[in-house]
Amino acid sequence: MMRASALLLLAAITVVGLTSSAGASSTSESLWSRGLAALQKGDGVRALALLDRALEADPKDGRARFYRGMARRSVGDLAGAAEDFRAVAAADHGGDPIAARAAEELERTLAASAPDRATQSEPTARETQAASRFSLRASAALEYDSNIELAPDDASVRALYGIDEDHDGRVAMRARAGYVLYHSPLMEVVAAYEPEQSVHFSVEESDLQVHRASLAMTGAHSALSWGGLGSYDFQLVDEKEFLSEVVLSPWLSWAQGHGASLALAYRFALRDFCRQPFGSLLDGNLQSVALIESFDLGSQGSRLDVGYRFDRVNTDHTDGASLENNAHTIAAAVLWMLPWGLEADAAYAWRDSDYDDASLGRDDSEHRVRVGVARGLGSLLRLRVAQEAYFHGSDRQSFQYQRYVTSAVLEARY
Repeated sequence: MMRASALLLLAAITVVGLTSSAGASSTSESLWSRGLAALQKGDGVRALALLDRALEADPKDGRARFYRGMARRSVGDLAGAAEDFRAVAAADHGGDPIAARAAEELERTLAASAPDRATQSEPTARETQAASRFSLRASAALEYDSNIELAPDDASVRALYGIDEDHDGRVAMRARAGYVLYHSPLMEVVAAYEPEQSVHFSVEESDLQVHRASLAMTGAHSALSWGGLGSYDFQLVDEKEFLSEVVLSPWLSWAQGHGASLALAYRFALRDFCRQPFGSLLDGNLQSVALIESFDLGSQGSRLDVGYRFDRVNTDHTDGASLENNAHTIAAAVLWMLPWGLEADAAYAWRDSDYDDASLGRDDSEHRVRVGVARGLGSLLRLRVAQEAYFHGSDRQSFQYQRYVTSAVLEARY
């Protein structure tokens, strides 16, 4: 049975909450905001490229220089990080506490670099530039899924479909290699390859392998930023061809100031299933429009995201007409920085799917809840533990189910 579509992704983690730097230009603010978002996601290489551009736009922007120091430290450039923190700590920022924060981070950076200072040589400019263009991350997750097949709650319906085992554990491995093909103060182009593999312990015919190639472009001017993503997915189940999918997704974001931003995104996915009966039922396209408002809550890096998404599912064949539907999703997510380096997040989404007349009036409604805690383990590793719950209701017994997924993920970034 096909998996339900993914949750509206609404997540950002603020590293440190500071008031706006005096004199910062809107172009610089837009760029460092995007750099901070990349840093929050653990992508220090991309963050560094964006923060370099922010400082090109406004060399006096203290916040951009502070966050570049954080990004430099995240990729192991302790000397560069110390240089940025020292410059911010020595400058006058009109009462902004950023100078004090920079002094604290400078002490930490110098303490971390002291043992290696005598044995390490400084990288050349060419080596630093090449390293800043390349990023690599990989993760291994141990997960327990209470309902892999999305089996209905009703026992008689489960027996009708012959479902006798629907819960299992699995190991999921993911990786991403990215390279910045081009970047300037106005635009950046990144190519990436992302493989995934899941292996279940007991349930058969559920091991998923994904190969994804993508090309992303981003740009910014003043308070506006924009971009687009194009990707191709090739999926295999138990090493047999299953799905080919092409995705195009442009987006536009407006930095409203004081840590708030508004984003509008469109997504078009063209799906071609390689197996029957999936092909005759599900070949087609999915179109989505999402509106997301983000707020910096200003307390120890906390952030709130709220959003709405509309989805339209179209199928190519008559057999799949009963699966065509319009769906509305409302979601919210909050992230909070805790003591001891912990990051807590929680999210809720409600989705209502109204199927076309060919379904004879089918109507589904789903509630999804996610809670998680993460902590960095040094500069390269991060551990996250999470619990997700799905409560899927429908006016058809065959589509009423509950699902719980528990996961522990260890991620490495370079």
